[in-house]
Amino acid sequence: YPTVHTLLKMRRRDDSPETYGFDVVTGFKTVGSRSNAPAGPSRHYAELAFSEAFSYGIISGFLIAAIVWMKPSVQDAAFFVIVMFTYLIAIGNFTHVIAGSTELFLLAMQGEIIVGHAANIIFATLLGNIAGGTCLFALLAHGQVAHEIEPN
Repeated sequence: YPTVHTLLKMRRRDDSPETYGFDVVTGFKTVGSRSNAPAGPSRHYAELAFSEAFSYGIISGFLIAAIVWMKPSVQDAAFFVIVMFTYLIAIGNFTHVIAGSTELFLLAMQGEIIVGHAANIIFATLLGNIAGGTCLFALLAHGQVAHEIEPN
């Protein structure tokens, strides 16, 4: 496999605007225009409605909160837990406010979306992430004290 440095510098001999990339998951070379190559994967996120970004954000917030909850228990395997859960977020196309804001601001800087639209989707994702993380911690806290709660 080529190194990251090699991938960033790969280009055709005639120095045309086409660049070559390497898909890490499939291992296939891809060819694209230098002007729109970085924004390609980000477009799907910009096309989400407020409610979609919110609902995907709930799941992502739940998974990130699960990482935080599990991390003390898995001490030596913390890196693998983080990789596994973030990979689940990626393959599920769930939205996270940190990664998503980077994608949307990249599109806004390239002029493909307006900043107001980016802020709207980021806000929906933030609300979803907060709701998902709060739900997990509320469930865990209830589970820890459920035996102490008197039945009515």
